[in-house]
Amino acid sequence: MPSYKVLRPIEHNNVLYVPSGFEAPEKLPSAAHGGLVPVNASGVIELSEREAAEFVLGQIPLLDGKPDSLEAAKKREAEAAKKKK
Repeated sequence: MPSYKVLRPIEHNNVLYVPSGFEAPEKLPSAAHGGLVPVNASGVIELSEREAAEFVLGQIPLLDGKPDSLEAAKKREAEAAKKKK
């Protein structure tokens, strides 16, 4: 599955994903059911393209209105560097 940079907290499959550097305890209350859910502070979330399409409110980076995965961004950077040479 493609990886996406987390721009603001996202709760997905009972895990709260937060941006890198976001200081949070190991568990926080869920927005969905109020119980505690684990926090992933890696700053990265893996989503299928279908799942990522649901996050269009600034939770993950977009490019031309579509989710922009870390792999796609790295590929564009490599192509730009290659063209620059």
